[in-house]
Amino acid sequence: MTSVTALPAAPLRVPPTVGLSAAQLAERRTGLGASEVAAVLGLDKYKSPLDVWAEKTGRRAPEVASDSGPALMGQLLEPIVAELAQRAYREQDAGLEVLTVEEAVARLPWLAVKRRTPSGSTFIGREDWQRASPDRFVLRQSAADFDVQSFSDLYLLECKTKSWRTFRDFGVPGSDQVPYSILCQAIWQADVLELERVDVGVLVDGRDYHPFTVRVAHALALDLYEQVRDWWQRYVVADVEPPVSRASDVQYLRAKFDTVRDELMPSNPDIEQAVNLLAEARRATK
Repeated sequence: MTSVTALPAAPLRVPPTVGLSAAQLAERRTGLGASEVAAVLGLDKYKSPLDVWAEKTGRRAPEVASDSGPALMGQLLEPIVAELAQRAYREQDAGLEVLTVEEAVARLPWLAVKRRTPSGSTFIGREDWQRASPDRFVLRQSAADFDVQSFSDLYLLECKTKSWRTFRDFGVPGSDQVPYSILCQAIWQADVLELERVDVGVLVDGRDYHPFTVRVAHALALDLYEQVRDWWQRYVVADVEPPVSRASDVQYLRAKFDTVRDELMPSNPDIEQAVNLLAEARRATK
């Protein structure tokens, strides 16, 4: 466990705003990001497959980070979590360096030519709809001049902020025991970037830093991809509503059936009498 005792000496690159641009929102609808994979598989506590489908097919506006609450804190603290990870790495190996996506693209020629969305913030995987937006890259400095990737010298870092309550979903620090939502996110990102390791740095209650490491086997990544591709083709491409899977889906159903689309006919005594006669006739035939 590492405690935050002082602010980093180097200036922190804090995001000026929270949320996505109009271009990023448009891109998000046409693909599936790593943070949505667990929801598609029914493994997300807060989002269902129906939620994802409704967003991708335009039936619901996409949920985006707000300028308040946990979303704001998570994004503002991301550079601090990355700095804590950098310090932890240097205690183990002075040659490891944490890089932003922009820095990694500038340093690694093979990464610079990897397909990305027009906004440049998201990498594209096996197919155009498979997307990933990693928080950071971790690079061994001696490998910085290589034109090809080395699985032992380059991996990803996801920066998370949790309270002590939500941190109970994690296992032993240093292990791969992370919640299913984060595990799916890590495997998906590794598959898109063609890497084999994703570290997860977690800042708990703004004080304690805990590292986790997920090593991704190719067979596991392929299996996850195939399951998600099947879902994408079956529901999003075919525009077929997936089954209701949880109580929270009632919000979508309520919005779907809330509006009466048929023209209403005003009642009058003749219509009311006819309805009453029809009801009596039905009761008589039972």
